[in-house]
Amino acid sequence: MRDKTRLSDVLLEIHRPSDTKSLVVVVPGIGTGAVSTWRVDTGAAWTTSLPLGGLPSPSIFHYDHHLLITDEALWAKVVDAGHALADALTRFLDKEDSMHDAPIVFFSHSLGGIIVKVCIVEALRRFTVHKRLARILAVSVAIAVPHSLSAEIVPEDLACIRSRQECAQSVAATHFTICQNLPGKWLSEHLQIEFGKASRRIQQQRAETSATARDVLSSEDQYSQPSGTSRTDDQADYAGDAHNQPPSRRDPRLPCRIIPSTRNLDFTGRQDVFDKIELALGSSAGTDANDVRVRSFALCGPGGIGKTQIANEYAFRRKTHYEAIFWLDASNIAALAEQFCRIAINLGLVLEGSADARDHYLAREHVKGWLAKPVRSYSRSDASPTQDVSWLMIFDDVKHPQALLDYWPTGSSSGSILVTSRDQQATTPGLYPMIKGIELGPLDLESSANLLLRLTWREDDTKEVELSRDLAAALGGLPLALVRMSAVSVAQEISFAEILRRLAAPDSVYKDALGSIWNFENLKHSGGLLDVMTFLDPGLISESLLKSGVGTCALSSYPRNLRQFHEACAELHRHSLVAEDVSGACLTLHRIIQDTARTKLLVDATRASEVFNAAVDLLWRQWPKTEPGFRHIVGNWSKCAALVSHAACIKEHFLAASEPLRAKWQESLDFAALLNELGWYFQERGKSDDALACFKIVQKNAAFIVGRATPIMGIEYVRRAKDLLAEAHGNIGGAATDLNDANVALLSYRTYHLMLQEEHLGQDKVMDARLTTSFYDVGLSYTMKGEYAIACKWLKEALREAGRIEGDFKKKSARSLALINLGLTHWLDGWYDQAQERLLTALQDREELFGPNDRQSMITGRALYCLGNVRQSLGDFHQSFLYHQRALVHFTDTVGEFHHRTGNSCYKVAEHYLRRNQYSQALVLLGQARKIFEGRPCYRGEAGRVLILQSQALERIG
Repeated sequence: MRDKTRLSDVLLEIHRPSDTKSLVVVVPGIGTGAVSTWRVDTGAAWTTSLPLGGLPSPSIFHYDHHLLITDEALWAKVVDAGHALADALTRFLDKEDSMHDAPIVFFSHSLGGIIVKVCIVEALRRFTVHKRLARILAVSVAIAVPHSLSAEIVPEDLACIRSRQECAQSVAATHFTICQNLPGKWLSEHLQIEFGKASRRIQQQRAETSATARDVLSSEDQYSQPSGTSRTDDQADYAGDAHNQPPSRRDPRLPCRIIPSTRNLDFTGRQDVFDKIELALGSSAGTDANDVRVRSFALCGPGGIGKTQIANEYAFRRKTHYEAIFWLDASNIAALAEQFCRIAINLGLVLEGSADARDHYLAREHVKGWLAKPVRSYSRSDASPTQDVSWLMIFDDVKHPQALLDYWPTGSSSGSILVTSRDQQATTPGLYPMIKGIELGPLDLESSANLLLRLTWREDDTKEVELSRDLAAALGGLPLALVRMSAVSVAQEISFAEILRRLAAPDSVYKDALGSIWNFENLKHSGGLLDVMTFLDPGLISESLLKSGVGTCALSSYPRNLRQFHEACAELHRHSLVAEDVSGACLTLHRIIQDTARTKLLVDATRASEVFNAAVDLLWRQWPKTEPGFRHIVGNWSKCAALVSHAACIKEHFLAASEPLRAKWQESLDFAALLNELGWYFQERGKSDDALACFKIVQKNAAFIVGRATPIMGIEYVRRAKDLLAEAHGNIGGAATDLNDANVALLSYRTYHLMLQEEHLGQDKVMDARLTTSFYDVGLSYTMKGEYAIACKWLKEALREAGRIEGDFKKKSARSLALINLGLTHWLDGWYDQAQERLLTALQDREELFGPNDRQSMITGRALYCLGNVRQSLGDFHQSFLYHQRALVHFTDTVGEFHHRTGNSCYKVAEHYLRRNQYSQALVLLGQARKIFEGRPCYRGEAGRVLILQSQALERIG
């Protein structure tokens, strides 16, 4: 047996063989015997008997919970220990690949069994967080663990796993000596049976996962070019044509209901509103046969009036009627794209992790296409309307109704749309495809009083029943005010009479029902956590994100350890300030609560700045970083997507802040760096306008920091600020390039170049590609302006600079993009042979670095696209067609189907199809290109040439 070694925060290794086939976690009691004293009834040490007792090759760990029987608030600490055990095991499994399929067996004694039960409940309840742990749960051996049915002794949800495999064995021993006399033979028999079942289950799940992975690879292989470069022309033609055929559509997974919140069992009243909704959205709702609009209904009204709760209740009431329900948080239009991707994945229209799933625009079109014709199966021959699936889509908290136009489903007779908004225009037909709507008023007095009584459990208190109507009237029938005042009343044990007295007092803090009932100052444990949450996207705040700040957040009132974090969350729940989503992995914060808390916070500029910096730090620590000079890393997108809405919220709060606060927050270098990363994410996803807005803020803030730099700030801090300022200029140039603004691009790139030259002055070797990048960026700007001779000088200088970079990998990577830009310039200048030579060298460098047809970034696609142009200019239309085909596939797989580079490739391939008289294929690609370019002023020229080619194709068809 090896010496015990600490493997995680709280897991101690007792025994570990070279080939682990099972995982054992031992959780001792509190104030009971040490694990080292445990024995089986034969007298042998229990750890040595396990391999002979039904557990093959076990790795054994001891959970060190550090709890003492004399600890204060022991019960809360036991629960916290269970959560901590789940977290520790999940972290451990993430690091130990060899144990992913090893069934886990728990041995626990006394109150240690409660810790295990909390851990198991936590793993199953939050499956998305603890997926690996939940999948390998096998057996729990509870030794003298409390199993009373009395909720007064042990809470029921902690005392019962509710498993049909539970069995018991009596042992002649006391509570404290039982672990020295464990029934070895009985344990051996039962462990062998249960372990065998778990092993078979895990193996079956692994086989199913492998089969799914094979399906994914098979599906994606249909549209991928062969990786070698020795294909025959016939093979290449076939591969190219296959890409433009419609993909085999997957049958939807039904039922599919995405409702993030649980049902509010205390909901009351509003029956008249439900009647109106049903009249508008129900299957019997009459519509004009010529009206192609989807049945729709809007609820508008001020914050806190109950719009979201009504929509949530309607979704649950009609759950059996609608086979598909999709809830969308429309408060942030930018986040809708991510939500449509999630719908496409959950509905089974795209495969998770595939190129289609990463492409926001394509995923949206998949969803809208199915909503327009919601079939149960694409393979059924019966396509009658009776086979259509009934669906409901809810757009919650719409800020700008017209912004929904890109996401609004059309053409379905079996679908319904429900909208909630504070904007009265949301109910206006004609502004967007809304048909009917109402403006909500407060709850009636009777319903308001009943809600107060139900929430405070005072229905049988005669005095409180009498006063409930007075309090309901004082609160104006506003549902959120009623809910919050009920929570305050219960938490502080205040009667309705006392609340009314405080409301009536001239100097009462309760004077304004909505502005004062939150009582944030009474929060003992959660003030810091709530303050940080006021700067984040309130819709879905990942608990793992908040937990990442435990022990690292500089804010003194933020939880310092896991116990304090759980206490803070519990307090927020107790005061009805937050709720959990269905998965249990995210917290939601009502927008009114968030706005009110942030408004109170902003009164104290010092405190507001501390919280702002803490929120920035929380995101900055989690954001995936890239090496200087290297961007377009597709693999980072999924990690960034989970943080984008929060970073965008912080940006909006910065812009909306007062001048003094904004000046203070402008000093945050991490904030500028975070916005720089946010801008890069937008840039890589084809959202150049959003990217440019971020980069301009970064440039202004970084210049502010550099201008105020003093020696006391430190050399490293000032250097980092200067690097960020230089990059901001370069990034503005990049966004301007994508937006076809050559003048802004040149000005920004030249500034970027001068700053990089100053930084690298006198250096023989450089460590990254930024200086090389600055040379070819300036060169590309001159190319855009048509000044090819000057451009070539800059681009050749970029090649020379690339030779100074330390490391062959960095050197080749930087050189490849300079070669591509030089090849493009040569082609535009009519030097076709030189262009081809440069481009083929770049392509060879990329293949040596990343393999043939890499998907590391879009750069290889640029080389393929330019080679297609060169071969076309040389009259070799066949090879040109092949290169353009490969470029189209590459751009689709990396930057997505709606990026402007994909649009350009669609146009070039369509040209080839037109030349081959394959008009239908040409029109399909031109239609895609038109979607990409239309409505974007910077791409008017591209949109115009697409229209011309479309008209030529239609004319030839006749």
